[in-house]
Amino acid sequence: MKPTAALPTGEWHTFRAEVQGSSLKLYVNGELMLTAVDPDLRHGAFGLMHTEGDVRYDDVTVNPHTR
Repeated sequence: MKPTAALPTGEWHTFRAEVQGSSLKLYVNGELMLTAVDPDLRHGAFGLMHTEGDVRYDDVTVNPHTR
């Protein structure tokens, strides 16, 4: 995330990750926050984690890339 990004607590937030090949785009509340290229990111699983506080996930979906 951008170093200046701070998410208010006590509110729901929307996260979207777009992964195509080795390219990744991460959106938070509809705003593009991160782009990255990782040659090891070709296929596999994904995970959700947090480092502090009480975090809950709801309505998690995974969709295939459409062309």
